[in-house]
Amino acid sequence: MKQLIHLSRIALLILLTFTSGWCQSVVKITGVVRDRTTHKPLYGANIVVEGTGLGTSSDECGRWVIENLFVGEYTITASYIGYESQTKSGVKVGLDRPVEVDFDLQPKVINLPCITVIGSRIPEEQPTSVVIITAKDIEQSNAQNLGEILQQVPGVEIQEKDGEKTVSIRGSRPNQVLVLLDGIKLNDALIGEVDLTNIPLRMVERIEVIKGGSSARFGAGAIGGVINILTRKPSQSQITLQGEVGAYGTTNWAPTFSGSLKRLGYFVSFEQQKSEGDYPYSYERPDGTTIKEDRINADFFSNCGFGKFSYQWGSYEFELHGYRFRSERGLPGLIFGLTPYARAKTDRNILGGHCGAHWRRVQADIHLSYHRSTTEYRHIYPPDVPLRYRTVPRYHSKSWLTDYQLRFTTQVFLQGLGTLRFGYEGNWTHYTDEDLIQPSNEPIGETRDYTHGIWLYDELKFPFPIGFKQGLLTSALRYDRIRIKNKEASEYERQWSPKLGLLLWRGKLNRIGLKANLGRSFRPPTFADLFYQEYRVKGKPDLKPEKSFSFELGVSIKWHIWGELQAELTHFYNKVDDLIIWRLGSFATFSPFNTNAEISGEEYELSWQSPDEIFGLRWSRTHLKPINKSGERTTHNRDLPYRLRRSVRIGVDLNYRIFQLQYRRRLIGERFVTEANTVEMPGYEVDDLTVGVKPRIKGVDVQIRGSIYNLRNVKYQIMERAPLPPREWRIGLTLKRALKWDYRAE
Repeated sequence: MKQLIHLSRIALLILLTFTSGWCQSVVKITGVVRDRTTHKPLYGANIVVEGTGLGTSSDECGRWVIENLFVGEYTITASYIGYESQTKSGVKVGLDRPVEVDFDLQPKVINLPCITVIGSRIPEEQPTSVVIITAKDIEQSNAQNLGEILQQVPGVEIQEKDGEKTVSIRGSRPNQVLVLLDGIKLNDALIGEVDLTNIPLRMVERIEVIKGGSSARFGAGAIGGVINILTRKPSQSQITLQGEVGAYGTTNWAPTFSGSLKRLGYFVSFEQQKSEGDYPYSYERPDGTTIKEDRINADFFSNCGFGKFSYQWGSYEFELHGYRFRSERGLPGLIFGLTPYARAKTDRNILGGHCGAHWRRVQADIHLSYHRSTTEYRHIYPPDVPLRYRTVPRYHSKSWLTDYQLRFTTQVFLQGLGTLRFGYEGNWTHYTDEDLIQPSNEPIGETRDYTHGIWLYDELKFPFPIGFKQGLLTSALRYDRIRIKNKEASEYERQWSPKLGLLLWRGKLNRIGLKANLGRSFRPPTFADLFYQEYRVKGKPDLKPEKSFSFELGVSIKWHIWGELQAELTHFYNKVDDLIIWRLGSFATFSPFNTNAEISGEEYELSWQSPDEIFGLRWSRTHLKPINKSGERTTHNRDLPYRLRRSVRIGVDLNYRIFQLQYRRRLIGERFVTEANTVEMPGYEVDDLTVGVKPRIKGVDVQIRGSIYNLRNVKYQIMERAPLPPREWRIGLTLKRALKWDYRAE
């Protein structure tokens, strides 16, 4: 018995010794990196323990952790691009507890060589496919609107008709992609789509393209993915002037101002775009004759004003931003259905406020926003116009949308483990419309949408013992309650949206990573799907919401060989139940129907950049299988309309001293127009070229760019009978100067 007790004591002593040693070696030094002026956490700052070769980077909350240090005294350095480095010496590490070391970095103006990266993928941070586009990428691309910058992203297709551009991600419909501007939903409540030409780029700081179902993170409508647009924040005092001219009467000019007055920061921009759009095109008549003419009524005009103001008070931040956008465009119509008198007007106003607070391990934010949008469509032609311009009946309608949004988010940093986020989101939408030809007729009528969602998201970092160095496990769960109410009927939905992701990686400089995620998403029917009532166009109040199950598997490699080589292969699958498709039904009535679909495919990506970042190559290929599972004889196992079977994108970048060159090539495959796959549109190949110089003249950063789009003058269409412009050119000039009067709080 005594021997048993003695052995038990020895075992307990050994256990306590190992446990104590393990606990003392998990975390040694931790801290937060912040902006000294705004007190905001800095994501991705580099922290190095001098003389040891050990280091790490800060997370989204600015938090960092360095483990497995011996007892002693160290020197720690924190650095971040655009900020002055900071070093702290005499940091003593003992056996009793972790040491807290915080850094407050001072912003500074730096001049970097020109580096062009259209999309920066960060596979080591997320188990989902995410492409990041920065303000610098936008500036160097010479793009005018969101659609032009997104068309080079693998798996993303831009659909263009009547000058309007909408986005599809991995074979989704445009109304299955959620578009957010600073968290505010831009999708039209009537049909669920977003015209990307109505989103100017000069106010944009960052675009996040999140591929795959994402309702667990962002709520209803994210079956195909999310385009998350973040506007610019106040920075150092600077004035920027941008101007552009181009073919077919294109002009664009945009001044921006930014700076700070002690604790008050500001960013103000204005942008105006104009295009006559009268480009030439040709088509063949049924008798085989070729007709050449100009695309009339394809003009576009818009102006946009944006302002953002922030104020820092200790650990609290207050922000107010306003956005005003107006546009008018012609709707030229389709071949054999021309509408030279059709017009569309949009007036959008957004006012938002934000209050945030952060402590050591907790960050809380509350957002309030007001969104008012007015849209008018008009097609009134004189009685004596030619017959070819009267194939589309007259119409004149106007709609008003008012949306209020409240969001509350809390982030908790779990020391050494990861991050926990949870929050609430509420949307109150009011919609009205009017038929101005027959005022007694309301196509939809007064409709209200009440949406409430609560969500939980967790990131857990852990060491992976088999084959990989580290792992990241993400889990998300969201509950949405939606009530859509119309005078004719009402729709009530409750949906749970879970998602689980896993990322494993090995290596630092040379890295291999594996990712996997699966989840559920949903999209309720739009107002038009449910309630639209016009002659031979009828909505259905009993439509079911779209529900999807998606998963994704991928492997990525980053290898430094004569520069940096990256390769990635991703397989994706999305099964959509009760997919909503409009089709011609009985009595020649156009109505929505529920069907099923399975969309799967692969994305291949390969890129290389030289060691000095002068030269870069990029290649990607997307293969898609968009299968209709309707169960009907004429459409079952056929391709869904307007989904590309294959697409290839090639990019070449050259940045030598002040000289810049970008070459982009898109190879787009065939796609079917009808559900029965009886009509097929041919593929096409388009080349774009941009060259520029970026000298610095007497303290002013000057950038001169020239672009040629559709270099080989290819005749092509994205949507049937909607011809696109032939070769076109643009020349742009940007002047940027830092101002002296920048008063910052000490």
